[in-house]
Amino acid sequence: MKKIDLLTRKWAESSPKIEEAFLSNVQPLREEASRLRSGVDELRSEITHGDLAWVRSLVHSLESEVSDLEKSVDSETRKVNSSLMEFKSSISALDSDLKIAERTIGWVFQASFPWKEDESTVFALEAKIMTGDKDKGTIFLTNQRFIFEAMRETVLEKVLFIATKKKTVRVVLVDQPIGIIQEIFKGRVGFLAWAGIFVRFKPDSGLEEMPFDVKSEECDMIIRFFNYIISGEADIDIATIRGVASKVAPPAVNILRCPACGAPYTREVYRGQTSVKCEYCGSVIPVTR
Repeated sequence: MKKIDLLTRKWAESSPKIEEAFLSNVQPLREEASRLRSGVDELRSEITHGDLAWVRSLVHSLESEVSDLEKSVDSETRKVNSSLMEFKSSISALDSDLKIAERTIGWVFQASFPWKEDESTVFALEAKIMTGDKDKGTIFLTNQRFIFEAMRETVLEKVLFIATKKKTVRVVLVDQPIGIIQEIFKGRVGFLAWAGIFVRFKPDSGLEEMPFDVKSEECDMIIRFFNYIISGEADIDIATIRGVASKVAPPAVNILRCPACGAPYTREVYRGQTSVKCEYCGSVIPVTR
């Protein structure tokens, strides 16, 4: 919505200027074309009644002027196209994002896991995790979590050890707060696999780096949307769409304390975490934002 509003305002401001510049340059070109048409009419008359040398001179003159007019028309056309190219690029980018949104909505409706309060999916894409059983599935980036939901087949019936009936089930293999990710970067994910992404977690998380095989053109997309979330821009846009105040704010300095034993929680509270476990007694400490 923000991109559409920005593009609409920009077009409203720029289109009158483009039109004015175009019309101010078109009128002189029209006058020049009209003058050349008169020259052509004169040439026709001279061909019938005039001197041959004079006719040749007039033809040469008209050819030169017509060539100059064509160059002027071409120059003005390029100016207009150049002014419109920025809008064409913006519209193409917007169309691409709308297609991404459509695909993301489709995957959201198929997801098997519950969503948290105030959670919004920002981006989703098909991927293959390159560790373990190398399951295919879907990566979800929300304003709170990083999730990978795998697609697995389970055998429902067998005949002589041959599976005759199968069912595809969805299994969440990764469910982590978005703030636990240090960075997402692209690279080669295997010997045979080509482009992919690596999800690197913060050192104190204890999680190992995860490689995912994705389509090459989607590597930059997931990095762009991850940075969009981490920067806080996604929260601002989500709040604007919902018509509520944004929750983006500097980190609170309040120390979390266990409600059971009163011990302070000394580790980092990651963006997207709604609860943590007490380091001393193991009780759950709710995280409020």
